[in-house]
Amino acid sequence: MSGLIITLYSTLGGIKSVTFTDVIQFFTFATILPVIVYYFFFGVDGITIVFSLAQHPNFNFSDIFTFSNDKIWKLISLSIYMVIPAFNPAIFQRIAMSKNLKQAQDSFYILSFIVFVLILVVGWLSVLLMFRENFTGDTNIIHSLFDITPPIYKGLLLIGIVAMVMSTIDSYINSSSVLITHDFINVFTKLKNELLTARIVSFLLGISGILLSLKDIGIFRLAVLTASFYMCIVTVPFIMAVLGYRTPYEKAVLAGMAGGFLVNSLWMLLDITIIDGVIPAMLVNWLVLVIMHKYYYSKEKINIVN
Repeated sequence: MSGLIITLYSTLGGIKSVTFTDVIQFFTFATILPVIVYYFFFGVDGITIVFSLAQHPNFNFSDIFTFSNDKIWKLISLSIYMVIPAFNPAIFQRIAMSKNLKQAQDSFYILSFIVFVLILVVGWLSVLLMFRENFTGDTNIIHSLFDITPPIYKGLLLIGIVAMVMSTIDSYINSSSVLITHDFINVFTKLKNELLTARIVSFLLGISGILLSLKDIGIFRLAVLTASFYMCIVTVPFIMAVLGYRTPYEKAVLAGMAGGFLVNSLWMLLDITIIDGVIPAMLVNWLVLVIMHKYYYSKEKINIVN
């Protein structure tokens, strides 16, 4: 039901409805989250937890950062994945909406502080959950969280989670529909009614997202899976351009994108689980881009000499 509601208001309302609801949703989970953390902090002896973290196996650096740990390569790849800025469509759309460069910069400064605080709050909540007596780490964290939360806090928590999910989804639906309509479909055929096409694409994306969410691979793996297709194609040339490596050969960029997409797809088909495919795919994209740039550059020099 939530997915259908998001799909409908993103399709019919466009960027206005997305921006308006995002503001409301932000204030919703930004106020509810600290309340939940406050409850859990006083539900356990929050101060002593800080001193007992060092004894917990999940926070023991000598146990985590060792090659005898089966998950070490996956942890390394995920760490690299988290560090690389994705420049996803929703963020880029917000940059494009700015009145000028200063407003975009100010937004990023403010956002960096808010996100940092929210990450600390969520991280602290997860630590507090681990030290609850009736919390079991082998079960779904959402189920465990709801089992140990009183009815009032349970309702607030549910509102906060739905608000967080909705504020992300509607931004992606709207920005993706604009990208597909204006930068893809409109290139091959001149659209008579671009707005109507964007709304149809928006609706199809929403339904596709609902179907994809039914894939039973866990929330985190599903998030990495969906992000990998964007990052292995778009993020590499985008970051290269930002850093000043701007190739004039579009075929080199397209070849790199194709290489990244191919590696990521093969990684999924072969079901390789040692590390996620996003980092190898991005590496291949970068290598192909650089090699093809050198190839076209040398070919152009030879033609000039001849």
